[in-house]
Amino acid sequence: MDDPRYILFLALTRPAINRWGIPHKAFILIFAGTIVFGMWVGHGTGWHQPFYYLIAVPLFYGVRLLTEWDHNFLRIIQLWFQTKGQGLGKRRGSVLTPLPAGVPRNARDIPGAV
Repeated sequence: MDDPRYILFLALTRPAINRWGIPHKAFILIFAGTIVFGMWVGHGTGWHQPFYYLIAVPLFYGVRLLTEWDHNFLRIIQLWFQTKGQGLGKRRGSVLTPLPAGVPRNARDIPGAV
């Protein structure tokens, strides 16, 4: 574990984690989602509105537990949505995004056709 190549590989493949122990992307999603949720649900309720922002506390600790389990969990979820998640509402199977989404109508629609 003290091999410098292993430490370098881990440092280059690990997502940016802030001082609270969660990835930066998850922090932004929780922050923005909490603000939108608080404005949507707490609209016009007066002094109760700050309590709607407390939804961020369980989300924060849930993400922190997932980060302790695997620091790449957001990338795993993103990869699942890019592969298996695309074919959920459609009849086609799971494909990666660079592949064409539909059936080509003629030879000019196929990038590798002569």
